Amino acid sequence: MGTPLPQNTLATAEYIVACAEKTAGLNTARGDVAHWAAAVNLLLDQERFAAAHYAVRQLRVPFPDAEFVNNLTVVLDHLPAEATLTPFFDDPTKELQIAKRPGADTAVLLFCGGGTYRLGMPLNAFHRWAGQMPAHLIYLRDFRDEFFLDGVGTIGGGLGGTLEFLRQAVHELGARRILCYGFSVGGFAALHYGLLLNAARVLALGAPVDLQPGANLFLRWARAARRLHKKHPGLRLNMVHEYRAAVTPPQVSLMYGEDNWDDRLHAERMRNCAFATLRPVAQFAGHNPVIELIRRGEFQPVLQEFCRS
Repeated sequence: MGTPLPQNTLATAEYIVACAEKTAGLNTARGDVAHWAAAVNLLLDQERFAAAHYAVRQLRVPFPDAEFVNNLTVVLDHLPAEATLTPFFDDPTKELQIAKRPGADTAVLLFCGGGTYRLGMPLNAFHRWAGQMPAHLIYLRDFRDEFFLDGVGTIGGGLGGTLEFLRQAVHELGARRILCYGFSVGGFAALHYGLLLNAARVLALGAPVDLQPGANLFLRWARAARRLHKKHPGLRLNMVHEYRAAVTPPQVSLMYGEDNWDDRLHAERMRNCAFATLRPVAQFAGHNPVIELIRRGEFQPVLQEFCRS
């Protein structure tokens, strides 16, 4: 039967580390996929990538259809080296974190998705790609799950207070250009803040572009759209309309699974907008195109293009 599996997340994470050091097999006969996922994610939050990689490779046998196992196997199989990274270590309890890049004249605002408050993967892993960009990076979470419509809680002052804080932060960093990046819920925020902050470019992946209730009746965003419309009745939730009304909107790239109905439908609402480029990921039906781009070796080129001068 092997060593008994600990029943709390921290102990299981340490159990994985011990097994990895001894190249011993994990006792995968016990523990459900959620328990293992929590332990592996804790290892990633601690940047213990080797142990996490050891775990997911073994977990593919008992949990071959588990999305977290398959996705993290792709991420960790392709994880770049850290030699040229902007220094950063994620604190998952923080809504705002700034990674400074000496000499950079660009600031990238990175809006996490809802629920797990990540960017398609834990931030320490994501930073192995993003940290190569020649830019200051401002990582943002919204623990209230308001799609950042009421700003970032830890900053205070609602949307207006957050916008003013970000403008000042970018100024103090010495950046002359703002870019906005977001995944899922964060993709909508990237579009919203990109317009309000006069960003040069927005890259939104698997993002809704219109959160009006009537535009989401049969889509995954239906419940959220009703909730946000009720809570923020004065805010405009249709980014297609807002961008078309702007004199000089940011240039927008929308990436999504070509075969994902919800994400494709939202992206195609910007199809005839001069400022927008639709970039479907061919033969992909998932909601997280980041993992698929990594699998295909295309994610780093996407970021390089996004950050180019």
